[in-house]
Amino acid sequence: MKNKRMSFKRLLFTFMVMVCLCVPSSIVFAQTDKEMTQEADKGVPEVRFTGDVNGHEEFKFVPVARTTQEPTSKWSWSDGKYYVDGSSNYSTLYTNYYFTSVKGKKFSFSAGSSNKVKVDLVHKGTIVQTVVSSWTISAGGSKSHTITADDLGGYSNSDKFYFRFNSSPISNRYSISGYFG
Repeated sequence: MKNKRMSFKRLLFTFMVMVCLCVPSSIVFAQTDKEMTQEADKGVPEVRFTGDVNGHEEFKFVPVARTTQEPTSKWSWSDGKYYVDGSSNYSTLYTNYYFTSVKGKKFSFSAGSSNKVKVDLVHKGTIVQTVVSSWTISAGGSKSHTITADDLGGYSNSDKFYFRFNSSPISNRYSISGYFG
């Protein structure tokens, strides 16, 4: 019985290691107006690697790096506009903050030249996340839009919302940059 238990533990450990190695990851970068200005003043160089680094063809090192997780922190509009600059080989990207009071706020996003990008405005529910509006940006194109009550899918302006980005078709390399605010 003890050998079966040890064998099961080894099998479980091996499976967990394999899952960790196979899970895709991406980087999203976000900074406030103040941080962007400070970075420009510092003259911080942008570092790029060529070749494949952990599944990515390009890495950028900036002070605030983000991942592909749904947001758990609230953005404070007193920090100014919310900036997005990220790319992914195949994963969905999210703003790492959620927003309230979004009606009347404008987004301006640009897609990289590799693929068109689908932008979803998502209502952050307690359990269920609901896409309330979607826009598609052509490869190399841009899209600007001011959020209206019609974009909120019947939800209140005081509710929580965030943006979700993905390539179109899904699972292709893409990049997105721009701001919301």
